[in-house]
Amino acid sequence: MIDASLRDLKIKGRKFRNEGRTVGMILRSNGDTLPISIKRSDMDKFLKRYGDHSDVTLRVDGENINSSIIEVQRDLLLHYAHNVQFKEI
Repeated sequence: MIDASLRDLKIKGRKFRNEGRTVGMILRSNGDTLPISIKRSDMDKFLKRYGDHSDVTLRVDGENINSSIIEVQRDLLLHYAHNVQFKEI
């Protein structure tokens, strides 16, 4: 289980990355999208252990969402995940 928080789309992703967070989107089964941010160290630990296309439970503001990872975009030099796309199962 990874803790995530909703993010404001008016704030650029670069600001979140500079604060040590990974940004992403959750594609809900009803068609909605949720913009989220996750602590970078938590996301990197999960990806190293389970891989880039695995299932994960995200806790977003008290709601548990079962999802799978669709896409991971990484930094070219440092190789940390800076954008992750999830799809609700």
